[in-house]
Amino acid sequence: MPLRDIAFVERGRVWLLATSSRLFAGRRAGGRLLLATTEGREIARIDLDPPARLVLAATDTSCLLLTIRGDLIEVRER
Repeated sequence: MPLRDIAFVERGRVWLLATSSRLFAGRRAGGRLLLATTEGREIARIDLDPPARLVLAATDTSCLLLTIRGDLIEVRER
């Protein structure tokens, strides 16, 4: 799984923005966001629509993303 961006946060967690296999305006983007432990155990995942370009900010329970359309979206752990 190629990674587009990554954010290490508290409690031994990491947000991983996985690169999509599709191109958007000729460029790759993050099509899936995962929350995992630093040991590699997956906690949660979500497919993104629209895909994201960048992780702007993250905490151990939320992640703020910049989408390919220029919008901001916040993903929260349930």
